[in-house]
Amino acid sequence: MNEKDPLRQALSDLFNENASSRNIEITLDPYSEKEERFSKVRQGSMTNSLTKINLTKDNASLNPITDVATLSEDKLSISLMDFSSISVGLKTTTHKLLDAMTSVFTENGAVSPTVHLPLDVYMSMCGLRDKKEARRQVKADLNTLLHLSLSFSSSYDWDSDFMNVMLCSAAGIVKGVIVMEFSRPIYETLKRYGFMPYPRQLWALNPQYNPNSYYFLRKISEHKHMNLGKSNEDIISVRTLLAASPLLPKYGEISKTGQVDQRIIQPFQRDMTALSNTLEWNYYTDDGEPFNQSDDSPLTYAVFAELMLHIDWLNYPALDPEFTDFQD
Repeated sequence: MNEKDPLRQALSDLFNENASSRNIEITLDPYSEKEERFSKVRQGSMTNSLTKINLTKDNASLNPITDVATLSEDKLSISLMDFSSISVGLKTTTHKLLDAMTSVFTENGAVSPTVHLPLDVYMSMCGLRDKKEARRQVKADLNTLLHLSLSFSSSYDWDSDFMNVMLCSAAGIVKGVIVMEFSRPIYETLKRYGFMPYPRQLWALNPQYNPNSYYFLRKISEHKHMNLGKSNEDIISVRTLLAASPLLPKYGEISKTGQVDQRIIQPFQRDMTALSNTLEWNYYTDDGEPFNQSDDSPLTYAVFAELMLHIDWLNYPALDPEFTDFQD
């Protein structure tokens, strides 16, 4: 006797219940026929911290008895349950999928913890062409999100403090639609967070060719939104961006190898240049003067690390009450 998989049945029930109450074709696809460079996403200190973490077998602390892998960064600690069954860990594609589901959640009014996104639409957003491979990638990333728990400490009274709270309670692909249900504590937290303009290029960036670009652009977007109207809203330091990417080696780890230019400076410049569909950038010194690198003098790390970036956005959204509702 063939029994239905319990998770698939639960997701199917969620999908059917949601579909019976409204027109799925209208509400599922906030991206169809849109040409804007930006979407919007609810975000705050917890989600911003999460998107700077990559958890793999190489950097996690693994308990061999419980099979739980843990990694802590600043005020956030994450754990992956049943780590031996997780094929990819927490990586860039996982963050991109979570951002996509959070964006659909945001654009649909944050009225339900259950989010639907057609796989075909997600493939279009990310520039994926092979449906079989895309489905495999999404299933692996959903499996990671389903096994992810968070412990988070906030310095804001209105924000949430978590101890081992699961990120989502159900996840899967049903009838060609990616379905994810945020856990109740995460859902309530996301509803309190404000909106941020989200560059749609973030989904289309290729993590193989430009592994740091997602982390750079997301950090620049957060910085811009947090400092709207201030003199530094379009000025961000190289050090801040270096810290934003978990994939770049630390200077102290490779300073004696003679590979700082190849492994830090060149990848930084390459992956910033990859953001040309969204922004342009130039080096400035910390006293506000343009920095012009001499052709006969290589850029040293000591100079590079002290530089600032001036950002020129292409069609950044006009100020809107929704986008200025930022509470972090």
